[in-house]
Amino acid sequence: MLSGDPEPRAEVTEHDAFAWLAAPAAGLWHPSVTAGALVSKGQELGTLRGMDGQDLQTFSAQDSGVVLFLVTSLAMNVGDPMLAIGVPASRPAESLPAAVGAVQAES
Repeated sequence: MLSGDPEPRAEVTEHDAFAWLAAPAAGLWHPSVTAGALVSKGQELGTLRGMDGQDLQTFSAQDSGVVLFLVTSLAMNVGDPMLAIGVPASRPAESLPAAVGAVQAES
């Protein structure tokens, strides 16, 4: 048996919606968040740039949650996953667009 008091357990957060971001075009993915980060609705998530360095699209969170995973590979093909956000079950998710979950592209 270990001596001392046990450490308090971390609170568990359940997620009932997941917002997936997939590359809409081939390009270079430059995320502006990290895995495990808490993001707020409207917060910038990253930019997909063309091979010439020009911004193709900047993406922002359409709902608040935690970044569950983030692809760190620079090169993206059409449809490649780039990140996913877990939306906490304690509050209902916004209506999620089918193509990119709760992530929207900004022009």
